[in-house]
Amino acid sequence: MRHSNAEHQLTLFQIPASQDIVNVASVPKRSPFRYPGGKTWLVPRVRQWLRSLDARPSMLVEPFAGGGIISLTAVFEDLAEHAVLVELDRDVAAVWQIILALQRYPRHGGMQHLSRSTRIPSLRNRCLRAFV
Repeated sequence: MRHSNAEHQLTLFQIPASQDIVNVASVPKRSPFRYPGGKTWLVPRVRQWLRSLDARPSMLVEPFAGGGIISLTAVFEDLAEHAVLVELDRDVAAVWQIILALQRYPRHGGMQHLSRSTRIPSLRNRCLRAFV
């Protein structure tokens, strides 16, 4: 339920912290990545914060995206209209570039769009490094 006036809107840090430890196994697995340092534990808190806003954000930016679980949750659950994943690790970013190309251009397997670029062998190698 969204609140109708701004005085009830919570910032992320005003939300009372739950006394319970978040069981990350209870959060839907939407990311292809599983690694230490993920933000899965933060999903319930971000979900509560986004639901407290007066309006659904048109854009959610997730810095240090990694597996992108915050953005994926926000978009899958209609808590934000769009999400931008910001990732400096070129190997992880390459995985997301290919996943998004496959999604954006399904008729051609996504790769026809990417194959016009000379970066395709580089992207493929980076993807492999991200999972090895």
